[in-house]
Amino acid sequence: MNCGCHFGKYTECAIRLNMVERDPMQCYSVMISIYVEIPCKYTSLLQGLEKFVSKVSYEPECSDMACSNNSQLRATTEVAAVANAVIVVVGLSQSFETEMLDRFNPTSLGYQELLVFEVAKAAWGPLVLVVMSSGLVDLSFANNTKVGGILGVGYPGQAGGNAIAQYPQSYVNQVPMTKMNLNEDSIRNYPGRTYQFYSGKLMYDFGHGLSYSAFSKFIMPALSTMFVWPRNNTNVIVSFNSIDISTLECHNLCLDVPTNGQRMLTRTPKKQLVASERIQVNIEEIEKMTVKLDIFKQLSIVD
Repeated sequence: MNCGCHFGKYTECAIRLNMVERDPMQCYSVMISIYVEIPCKYTSLLQGLEKFVSKVSYEPECSDMACSNNSQLRATTEVAAVANAVIVVVGLSQSFETEMLDRFNPTSLGYQELLVFEVAKAAWGPLVLVVMSSGLVDLSFANNTKVGGILGVGYPGQAGGNAIAQYPQSYVNQVPMTKMNLNEDSIRNYPGRTYQFYSGKLMYDFGHGLSYSAFSKFIMPALSTMFVWPRNNTNVIVSFNSIDISTLECHNLCLDVPTNGQRMLTRTPKKQLVASERIQVNIEEIEKMTVKLDIFKQLSIVD
């Protein structure tokens, strides 16, 4: 069930329940917000859940995001009363929060709070609250209900339904929301956070799905000789003795790696994005592009 139209309308379940149809693009636009172009495909939370649950009942509580009418509340609680588990979706949209539109208070919209209270009273199984918003929403009222979990999903994008429906329980158990450390802690069974440090099992690797193209990559060979021309300014010493490194032989070369306080090499990222470029490739075309790296900055720590 939902508050507003976070779920897609034109799905098998919605049609089977003979619900009043509303514009599906309005529902999907909440998920993708204003930060992307028009996707070629959407997956609502309802569609995502139907991939993992044999029977899903859906009941819209509000007719719009403002949730200014609670005429469907009774039907919503009746569905909750017979369900093995209940997911209530509340939140905001870009109609209420955007770059040039500030909210007057952090409370939930309209009858959303009442929806959570009434559904919590009617439900006998687990109850999860999903919140779609980019800004803060005051959920302190949920402390006095049977809400067993709260999942803040932002505006989850075109495939948000899949991401929410298959949110791994193992991640919830290992990465508490009260612990914001990025680095892995194997002693405390903490896998770390973000693509840079997380050491647990991945559902999708970093960068997955960014492109459908096939790539071949190689590193340009370095120059064997490089001339460094001194510049006459206050930061550079003009007079110096040059060295022809091509004549040097290095055996058993060792370097001392400086550290800054407690930041040792064991605390560095497992993976890190060092450079990126964007290019558009049309169908059946091949394009070449160059990604420039500063080896002293981006590749100062490598495996």
